Amino acid sequence: MKYILVQTFEHYGKKNCISFVLDVVIYNGELESKADLVIRALTNNKKAGKLTFSMLPIQSKDFLTIAKYLQQRLKKKKNENLDQSIERLNLTGVPINPGLMQVIADELLDNAKYGKLKWLNLSQTGLTGDIPVTKAKSIPKQPQMREPNKSDNEKEGKTNKKEDVISILSKGLEKNTSLTYLHLSKNPKIKSDAFNRLLQSMYKHPQIHLLIYNGNRLTFEHAVVLGHYFAQFPNPTLTRISLEGCSINDQLDFFF
Repeated sequence: MKYILVQTFEHYGKKNCISFVLDVVIYNGELESKADLVIRALTNNKKAGKLTFSMLPIQSKDFLTIAKYLQQRLKKKKNENLDQSIERLNLTGVPINPGLMQVIADELLDNAKYGKLKWLNLSQTGLTGDIPVTKAKSIPKQPQMREPNKSDNEKEGKTNKKEDVISILSKGLEKNTSLTYLHLSKNPKIKSDAFNRLLQSMYKHPQIHLLIYNGNRLTFEHAVVLGHYFAQFPNPTLTRISLEGCSINDQLDFFF
């Protein structure tokens, strides 16, 4: 039992979309990496403007390969008369960990490297503002050969420092000036402090017109953060936030 990618094509407006859907099948031959299959599809369809991964688990190394290809494709666009760059990326249902988010932030949200991404869908991807906890392995005690000095401690602190997914996304948004639509629906584990970091990162580069935040948990603290945001920045480019399906309780009625 192996995974194979089922590739479909669809049209939105005048642009093409390449979609990959995960299916479980019996496959007796050699299965290429997901990155190879995606790159082959992009190579064969130079008019594609949207790339969709539906419920497709993908490793950060594979996505890095795809992102690097998109950057190379953009550089060759003028020479090879490519009709369209990938402007829309749909990762709905893709489990996103800090490693994968780091690739998205560094390679596709950073305008210095790409600068063409206008629409990003991260709905139902398990986004959270918490650092994932991994079970520590039991290591047998070893005799201490020498006392660690200050520089050793500083290096160890830098090495062990981890960031959560929302912090990485926020830093990526701070480096981005092309994105206009951001979908974060059905990520109910985003807490108010993480929500605040997202809004602040959008203000630093206020190019996002629409934030889709449907189906998330909206607490009193979330509403306070949202109210303060619009109070501090009364005329932001962010003209609309969609909160459809959020669990707004009676305490929040006076905010709306």
